[in-house]
Amino acid sequence: MRRSDANLIRRAVRERWGVPARHKAAILLDIASMISDDATPPELIAACNAILEIERENQRKEHAALRAGVPLESLAKTNYPTHTPLKELERASHSAQT
Repeated sequence: MRRSDANLIRRAVRERWGVPARHKAAILLDIASMISDDATPPELIAACNAILEIERENQRKEHAALRAGVPLESLAKTNYPTHTPLKELERASHSAQT
């Protein structure tokens, strides 16, 4: 994944483009793959900014749900799975592709 891809993902999240839930685990894995020892500083910044934007959007949805009295468990299918271990993200991503 390139820096421009991470920036596009960040834009998609910020502007609330319709991202199918089945692709969200794969998106997080792609962003996580950018964070490595051989990544350039701009690539690391782009990846971190994309993750921050994803988490910001998740929190926005959670706060709205709490205000509306909706259980947070109902957001499991719409939020990005940011608190899911990488092994589980890999399984979810693989099952979504098949």
